[in-house]
Amino acid sequence: MSAASDAIDILTRQYYNAVVAALGVSSKQFQLGQGSISLGTTSTLIWAKFDSLPPAALNNYFNSSEWNSFGSTYGAVINNLVPQDSGAMANLLGDDYLSWTQYKTLPPEPLPTTPDGLLDLAQIKKIQFQRWALENGISNETVIAGIGILSQVDFISAAAVKWQAASKKGVFAYTATQQGLKNAIDRGQSKTVNLDSSTESTDTSHSWASGQVSGGYGFFSASVSASWDKFSQDIQKSGVKLNIKFEKVATLSGGPLLTVNQLDTDLSKYLPWYDSKAIQTAYTEDNNTVWKRTAPTWEGTFGSNGNLKNLTVALIVVDGVTTTTTTTASVSKTDQESFKAAAQAGYWPFFQASGQGGWTTEVTFNDKGEVTVTSSSKTGNPNVIGVLVSPFKDAFKG
Repeated sequence: MSAASDAIDILTRQYYNAVVAALGVSSKQFQLGQGSISLGTTSTLIWAKFDSLPPAALNNYFNSSEWNSFGSTYGAVINNLVPQDSGAMANLLGDDYLSWTQYKTLPPEPLPTTPDGLLDLAQIKKIQFQRWALENGISNETVIAGIGILSQVDFISAAAVKWQAASKKGVFAYTATQQGLKNAIDRGQSKTVNLDSSTESTDTSHSWASGQVSGGYGFFSASVSASWDKFSQDIQKSGVKLNIKFEKVATLSGGPLLTVNQLDTDLSKYLPWYDSKAIQTAYTEDNNTVWKRTAPTWEGTFGSNGNLKNLTVALIVVDGVTTTTTTTASVSKTDQESFKAAAQAGYWPFFQASGQGGWTTEVTFNDKGEVTVTSSSKTGNPNVIGVLVSPFKDAFKG
């Protein structure tokens, strides 16, 4: 890492401690949010934050094109578990079994439902099997026997079908919605964060991430940081004072959609995709009886560096933000206009560009060239200042 990013890492640790203290959140769970932190006006933006797998770090720089999806990772695991009917079907189909296992990952259109509107998992499997059998010239006797096996839908196969059907929309729904966010913000409280880098502790070893910082950025966003590396070092050496006022701070809890919800306007448009029993079985059974011999593996999923080791269980949301950053680090007159442009593109600690999510940014200089940067986001533009992270075993009941 560069000296500039090292300097900002120190400030980020101090900022983390200041936020934890001011908001009253636990360092055993809290992770800072940076980058694309606006929640906009749709539930899908909320779900994207829940769906972003948290890195093992104090902070998460949200970037929709780069983050790892919980829903997609979960689906890869569920589809790599051994169905309970696999032995009987393998014996029945012989050399054709592999062809069937590949075909059954494609849900039929339209999806059959029960009279109460739920997915008819048994019927889905039957339709898939009948279509596959017709395309592959399978005998009627084998079709009848196969349908008999599939009539007893096991929970692994059911979980796979559930995920396959829901994933066709390309969006994984979570129980937290815009209406829930509005209700949480209405109940929220005002908070103020004050940071003086000359006195704030840099010790974050007590945190759930053991003090690790991700990103490697300087004072400005990644696109412009390199040209301001010296300033990033100067601001840490000279000291920085940060005052942030939040008109509302709220916690929005949520989890993956387990069942059909026809009562919520947003959730009624999406199918449930998560199955606690199936994924809990994957977690507790590290063996070839449950897991296929291909990737993803148990270690790669739940091990010490597994991609499902930790999950996001709640968003810490702020609405109505005013932040003032001052430093004695100076900027020459010839560089002040380019400094302003760089600040408009996003700067530490939020890295939120002016004009996005209701944010505006102003930069002023005194006679010595010392800088004051003021940014604000008016009420009605909620942002994620951070998330609460839980180990897999404690999240969503498995």
